[in-house]
Amino acid sequence: MENHLPPNQPIQSTPPISPAVPISKPKNHVVVWIFVGAVILTIGISIGLIAGKYFRPSQISSYEECIKANGNQIQLIYPGNCVTKDGRSFREVLTEEEKKNLQPPDQNPDYKRSCVERGGLWLTEYLECESMSSPNLNSEWCTDLKGEFSGCQSPCRHDPKFQSGEVNCATVCVKVCQFN
Repeated sequence: MENHLPPNQPIQSTPPISPAVPISKPKNHVVVWIFVGAVILTIGISIGLIAGKYFRPSQISSYEECIKANGNQIQLIYPGNCVTKDGRSFREVLTEEEKKNLQPPDQNPDYKRSCVERGGLWLTEYLECESMSSPNLNSEWCTDLKGEFSGCQSPCRHDPKFQSGEVNCATVCVKVCQFN
């Protein structure tokens, strides 16, 4: 077969024929990007909530909450005191009964007043009410005031010379109500 082309001319190829259905260009993938963004946002919020729960200091507002929380300093005093990591301090709340028990009995005027009203002699140094003759100074009264009653004590019981045997004391009974 012979070539019918003129000499020195390049062979030309025909351009490809386009298909009948046009090829669509890739879309912006907007839906994919929105989905990826939503996933990242959800993960970020989840991490923030979880981290906030474990790393944020709890809101302590009482002595009881303070002693239950980890890492706080509990001071061994009465009433108790608890200091949080951030320096806030909470004192133990006492009942009225506990507050009353904190006061030494000799500073509580009820003991002295009640002793004198019943015909007794109040001995502040020993926190005692004593009487040789008053029928009103009795075990029931003493126990009601949380005292310790003795129906027969020596009137010289606090004298060091009597205790060492240097002096003698009359053998009489003194009723005593002692408070601690």
